[in-house]
Amino acid sequence: MTGVPVVVTSTANDYFVLYATIPAGPDTTREVPVSVTRGEDGTTTLTDRLQPLSKDKYRVEKYQVAKPGDLDGDCVDDITELDGLGAYHPLNPAKKIDIGEGSVAVDSEETFKTLAYKGRAPYNFIKFMIFDLD
Repeated sequence: MTGVPVVVTSTANDYFVLYATIPAGPDTTREVPVSVTRGEDGTTTLTDRLQPLSKDKYRVEKYQVAKPGDLDGDCVDDITELDGLGAYHPLNPAKKIDIGEGSVAVDSEETFKTLAYKGRAPYNFIKFMIFDLD
């Protein structure tokens, strides 16, 4: 874990979105969602896996699993996307993709190894293609 952990009181009926305030220009900032995590009974640890920021740069929003939101606005609810991570991602509005074609999220080393180019040992790599950013 490389980011600052944020621990919240939770139940399995909750899920959480961790927001980070980041620079958006020389004199401006913007708040962006950086992780979506299902709640656990007791407490849940949320992390930003990028360069850690100070704790005051983070904010948490709680949602109910039974009434999920749609953070990325793709008309697929966040819980469906969490349950189908790889084919979907709750912060990425990309269309569903079959694992044979690629992945919307690389959630584990096992997934990375499945997707990685295997042509020249000992190197493993994957290509990222990003579309429609405007």
